[in-house]
Amino acid sequence: MVQTQLSQSELEVLFMGAMDDALSDQDVEKLERELAASPDLNEKFERYQRTVQALQRVPREQAPEALATLIMRRSRRRRAFNHRALLEAHTYYRVPAEVIVPIIIAALVVAYFVFLG
Repeated sequence: MVQTQLSQSELEVLFMGAMDDALSDQDVEKLERELAASPDLNEKFERYQRTVQALQRVPREQAPEALATLIMRRSRRRRAFNHRALLEAHTYYRVPAEVIVPIIIAALVVAYFVFLG
């Protein structure tokens, strides 16, 4: 097996560019040199090319027309439910300031006498 000069990621970029006809003349020459130097690489490129062409021949599936509407409706429902649940939790578990303030003052007084008294 002949060692290639390019890294694996550089070769992948060249493979993809070749399939999209998006390579510059320099890149095309670089890829052709690498393919000519390595039979293994040439075989991999041909397999890649056949795979891409097979995938391009597969018909594309169309999503149902009402799919976007269904998704938006469901997300609005979930958002509204979560907002309601948050409000309900807030009203049930909220501690009034009239209870918290005396507790904080008592804790400060206790801390004052324990540490300074």
